[in-house]
Amino acid sequence: MNEIEPDTALAGEVMDPIVALRKLRTSRFNSGLYPDEEIAGLINVFSKYEGGYEWESFGAWRDDHRYYWFSDSGCSCYGPGEEIATLADMENGDAAALVRAYRTWAADAYFLSDNDKVEADAQIRVAIREARRG
Repeated sequence: MNEIEPDTALAGEVMDPIVALRKLRTSRFNSGLYPDEEIAGLINVFSKYEGGYEWESFGAWRDDHRYYWFSDSGCSCYGPGEEIATLADMENGDAAALVRAYRTWAADAYFLSDNDKVEADAQIRVAIREARRG
């Protein structure tokens, strides 16, 4: 695979934001897509990363029309979202679908305490309200 210079990766091309992010990275080592990652063309809405050697993560972004999110868990052998190559690899939908997906993830999250789950539920609702204003 040829390396693409960061200042030319997007020149004249319309491409999926995740593909663009991966092309802009200068290292051959790709540790994944972290929940708070800045992705060209998308706005980060919410991120949660818990644990250390073993971890769980949830990340959500939006464009002008939809929300995109992923959840993942693993160990230090790899990073979150390594299987995500394009937006098509993420779940997507409206705000209500995002909240449902997050609640499902949080309910099963090993590293989140019950208090953390209540706080995180409130945080995602605030993040969505802010996204709607933005």
